[in-house]
Amino acid sequence: METIELIFVMLLTGLLLGFIGAGGSGFMIAILTVLFGYPIHIAMGTALAAMMFTTLSGTVSQIREKNTDIKSGIIVGITGPLRHGLEQG
Repeated sequence: METIELIFVMLLTGLLLGFIGAGGSGFMIAILTVLFGYPIHIAMGTALAAMMFTTLSGTVSQIREKNTDIKSGIIVGITGPLRHGLEQG
């Protein structure tokens, strides 16, 4: 029964936040920990997994529409962490 309640609450939260354009990860973490008693690391992992699928879907959509500059993205994606690592020493 808890699984059905969990699915219903997450679906309702996603719909409500989708209407106002807010991100749901913070709310999802709070709901999972406070209402359902999940440990924080499980709640955060669940929110991260949900964001991963949303991000992947958006990325594929933008690539299909040719709204991306993949070469620049690769350059920034590689050089940003390298610079940060060099600055941290």
